[in-house]
Amino acid sequence: MFRKITGLLIALSIGLVSCADNGGAPQRRAGAEVEGFAVDAQIVTGEVVVYSFLNGVKGAGLGSALTDDRGFYSILLQAPDQPILIEIENGSYTEEASGKSVFMKAGQVLRALTFYESGIPVNSMVTPFTHLAAGLAEYRISQGTAVATAITEASSAISAMTGIDILTTEPHNITDPGNASTIITDELVYGFWAAGISSWTAEASGKNGNDPHDIWTSIAFSQVMYRDIREDGLLDGKGIDPESQAVIELGFGLVPIGPNTYRTELSRHMLAMVGHEANQSGIRFDQILSKAEGLSSMTHAIFGETPPIPLDTEGPLIVPSEPEGLFHNGTLDFSVTVSDAVGLGSVHFDLDGTGIGQAFDPNHPSILINTLLYSDGAHLIGVRAIDNLANESYRQLAIQFSNSGSSVNVLSPHFVNSSPTTLSGSYIDNGTGVKSIMVQGVPADIDQENKTWSVTIPIIPPNPQQTAAFVTTVPIDITDNLDIVKSENVVLTMDTIAPLFDPAPIYSNATFISGGQTFTQKLSFADSSDIPIRIETDHVSLNGTAVLEGPLRNADIPYVVLHVEDTNINGVFTPEDEITAQIQYSLDGSILSPLHSLGPVITTTNNFRFIVPLVSEFLHADWHQATPLQEHKIEVIIRDRAGNTANFDLGFFVEFAPPAPVITSRAINPFSTAFANRALLYGQVLQVSEYAITNQSDFALLFSLKDLSTHSVTNTFEDAIRIHQAQKLQIESWQAQFRFKVLNPQINGQAQKIESPNEPWSSISSLSVSFGNQNTQVISVPAPIQEGVHPLSADQLPSTVMGSWNAFHVSGADLSDVNYFGPLTGNVFIASYAYDKPKGNYFQRRVTTLYQSLGGHPFNQISQGQESQTFATDHFKVFNTEGERKLSVNGFFRLPSKATYTIEKFITTPSLSTYNDTEVGNAAAFASYTPKKYDKRIDWTINNQLEVQAVHDTGFAQAEDMIALNIVEGLGISTYTVSR
Repeated sequence: MFRKITGLLIALSIGLVSCADNGGAPQRRAGAEVEGFAVDAQIVTGEVVVYSFLNGVKGAGLGSALTDDRGFYSILLQAPDQPILIEIENGSYTEEASGKSVFMKAGQVLRALTFYESGIPVNSMVTPFTHLAAGLAEYRISQGTAVATAITEASSAISAMTGIDILTTEPHNITDPGNASTIITDELVYGFWAAGISSWTAEASGKNGNDPHDIWTSIAFSQVMYRDIREDGLLDGKGIDPESQAVIELGFGLVPIGPNTYRTELSRHMLAMVGHEANQSGIRFDQILSKAEGLSSMTHAIFGETPPIPLDTEGPLIVPSEPEGLFHNGTLDFSVTVSDAVGLGSVHFDLDGTGIGQAFDPNHPSILINTLLYSDGAHLIGVRAIDNLANESYRQLAIQFSNSGSSVNVLSPHFVNSSPTTLSGSYIDNGTGVKSIMVQGVPADIDQENKTWSVTIPIIPPNPQQTAAFVTTVPIDITDNLDIVKSENVVLTMDTIAPLFDPAPIYSNATFISGGQTFTQKLSFADSSDIPIRIETDHVSLNGTAVLEGPLRNADIPYVVLHVEDTNINGVFTPEDEITAQIQYSLDGSILSPLHSLGPVITTTNNFRFIVPLVSEFLHADWHQATPLQEHKIEVIIRDRAGNTANFDLGFFVEFAPPAPVITSRAINPFSTAFANRALLYGQVLQVSEYAITNQSDFALLFSLKDLSTHSVTNTFEDAIRIHQAQKLQIESWQAQFRFKVLNPQINGQAQKIESPNEPWSSISSLSVSFGNQNTQVISVPAPIQEGVHPLSADQLPSTVMGSWNAFHVSGADLSDVNYFGPLTGNVFIASYAYDKPKGNYFQRRVTTLYQSLGGHPFNQISQGQESQTFATDHFKVFNTEGERKLSVNGFFRLPSKATYTIEKFITTPSLSTYNDTEVGNAAAFASYTPKKYDKRIDWTINNQLEVQAVHDTGFAQAEDMIALNIVEGLGISTYTVSR
């Protein structure tokens, strides 16, 4: 797979070209190998990636490879000149000090920073020390130092610390006989520094209550070193909490660290590896001493103001290999265990003050003693140990010689907690054989072949009132086959009182989550509730935080403190520093970490206690792989010297939440189409946004994608039409025809008879009408009626319409039936009349309808119209770093630790009408009374926001059960326009 990745990256880098004087043709950039060794010791099958480090930040990958079985890697780059970051992860190596194979865990990485120049090979190691230099450079860059300056100065500082060029010197593994040499070389010095870290972490493992390198490994310590210097630029054992910015004391579990951890302690352990049985280099102590002295006395600024301490002023530690006071006879191979931080020079023995010889191997010191040369009884064997710096220790150990008779050794514990109890041990008989062993009058079972015995007896208190705790002497008689009886005594201490957690456990605060809301409560609340603790996955391990209340509290890591004591009854008790503790962790009833030692925390005030933080180092490496429905359980057992125990249990639930991934985005314009081809955008699947999501945590996370935003499109067009509007008029006309026969008229005072002939119809403009000769009403011809505006579909007006003459009525009355007063001829007043009713009406009305064009009509009108639609996001595509598409499982994608995935957002565009009546553009010549449209502008409004739901990875099946972190990312609204 990595060959494939490398090939892809190389192919991409070929595209970076420069222009030469050959007519502008692209010139291929000269390639060069970046190669070296990844060492902690040799890291096998590690994944090495070279990244751009322009501007002092981790950039695009430039190439990758796997290390071989020597830790060697080689990557061909074709890239511009630039600073580069080399990272290795996911490999395995063998600890020099323990021989244990270690696999790098998620989040464990080694780095190196250097420079790449096109065409020039780069030789760069990747080790804990280049990792340290990378952290220092990154800190200084964050404080404003130029990138090139920071890289150069950081590499120089750590090179000065070790006395070798950390980037270009190949570390030689001191456990490989193939690297043996009679002279010291920089390569071997580098190898000893790496081995020194292995030695220091092996010792730290024991202080943490674990076997060497089960948990507390060299690669784990490298992460702490990196954090130490990255956060404040100093190797001072101080870190910075990223959220509160509080200063946090750092440690390696229960082991505190500080400036002299890196100077004195690392130097001591580097020297100790000279005498380690795994060392196959052939290098002597004196050949490498100066390197250790150089570091231990260094006063470089990276160590702050803390002064250095001497390399070693203490003599070796001498520990007996067997209990003191045992009986021996014959030839005895007497051994002890001796250790020293700088290695052992020699070990000498004496007997009762008289020298008896020197150990052949000071790392496994022993001496042969013939007891027949000495009197029976008690003796003292002196052990004088001298380390490689001439520091000396001396200790005398009690021993018994029994050459003339039989003797009994009691090897079973002298502290007991029950009666009856079983005693056992060995015996010596000087070849005469043993007939019996009586313990408090009870015969013991004897194994003649192995010379061992055992017996079960009651423990009788000297005072019947003292039954829980007392000291008693038990007589033992051994009889050999010559019937010689030898009597001895063993002092037993009865203790049936269990140790105490005193005072009550101290619980830290913890963050709990219920109904999506968080609150703070004492950790003890978790034991009485099924409400889960909320823990972010960047807090599931210590990450260098010291196991002390203050640092744990500042780092937001829940914990419980257990003080212990053993009650003093009748002078019988176990001192608190001899009370041992074990811890066991289970998940849903399944034991993941069986009972194992729990190391104590001893403060400067000798306050002896145990602290149990809720972290992987104390529970289990995979304790975070749990859902909120699974119950975690911690069991702590403390035990006194007699074997009495007390238990502390804590059950709790946890919702693990990932830290927020880093999401960046960019908008993509898929609408850069010519206006004439705008129809090609309709009904299409188009990418509109791209996002990069980076998981910066040490654990994988799962994420799902949600897009509730809507997008829209607005089509703006010109709408053209010729407009003709006319006003409709109605004109009313009246006419009258009169036929009268007037009786007794008085004209000029004389009565006359006038008869009107048939007269033609004549137009009239008004009438005076009287009903019953009483009321007179004047009616005038009304003005023309304007009936409204009428749209026309042609330039011509409609023809005039003349209505018919119709009888005229007023208020329902036929004027032919009423008196008429009006001007007939001259000044005549008709007082009364009589007439015949002819056929037809005497008064008529007619309505005429005609049209008049409104002012300015007809004319051409061009208006603007719009049509809009909304639509949703169609789908997403997700790609890994190698460009391979990833498919979701149950709606979620898995994002590995430190990985960056690409998310592409797609829409399906609506199908719009295409208006293409181009004659709309010529307003003067337009003559159509039918509307025509012409597209003017199409605006695509795209919402680039994206909602990402991230959960801690416990498997796709459990994703819905995990606490979700919702992140909304995007550039907001983007508008793209296609126009003519």
